[in-house]
Amino acid sequence: MLKVYKALSFQGVVKGSKTAPWLVLVNADGEVKPYVIKLFDREKHFEGDALSREVMGNVLAGQFGLDVPHCALIDINGSSFESSILNGKALERFNSLQIKIAFGTEYLYPHFCFFDGILHSRAVMDNIKIPSLFAFDIMIRNTDRSFKRPNLLIHSGLTYLIDFESSFQFRKDPLGDVLIRTKTHTYYYMHVFHRLLKDLDIDKKSIVFDDFIMKLGATEFSFLSPYLNQLTGFGFVIQEYHQAVDYLEAIKQNRFRFDTALKSLLDE
Repeated sequence: MLKVYKALSFQGVVKGSKTAPWLVLVNADGEVKPYVIKLFDREKHFEGDALSREVMGNVLAGQFGLDVPHCALIDINGSSFESSILNGKALERFNSLQIKIAFGTEYLYPHFCFFDGILHSRAVMDNIKIPSLFAFDIMIRNTDRSFKRPNLLIHSGLTYLIDFESSFQFRKDPLGDVLIRTKTHTYYYMHVFHRLLKDLDIDKKSIVFDDFIMKLGATEFSFLSPYLNQLTGFGFVIQEYHQAVDYLEAIKQNRFRFDTALKSLLDE
């Protein structure tokens, strides 16, 4: 389960994100730390599912050796925290929340955002597990990792994945969508690392996803259950969880077909 930290004070709204996250200070096991929290408004998102996507994306990334900021659930309830919100719109948003538990990730300082020119920086690129990152995003159906919005932060020589609320959004046949190559899902080809992987020579392409497929075969997705129970224990209603886990199990059982499908995406 995720740790639950008490929010101490509101520091401001983080600019440049479509979900308008907040920067807050929290009590993290007795140490004051800055965290970025995401609030999912009921009128714009089904909040339980949006929250569960963030949780699943972050904890799954770690299973596949990908770096994410430390994440936790942040308790923003209480008059002390409320009194620190001096931004009128933020206070209105706070008061509209029925469940005052937010998803948060530790604020990485200093950091800079990934951009096209970094592709030419060996110092950065050598520390990114590019094949695993690409395969992971395809597996969780993350549509939000393009050059327009890469959602990657560079901090202390490492590249951290952020923002998973656009993952696990299914159509009628999610497994078929992934295993059968189709140009209707253009986000595969808009991925920030698709072009780089496409340019690999044939010998490297033949083994490029081997490490990811090995980790996929060793992953027991039942480990996600305590996270679901934790969220529902706070009162969140989550509709998509079981479909997501069933889908992940199906990908695991069909992992060699998934490997073939991934490689086929590099031929386009």
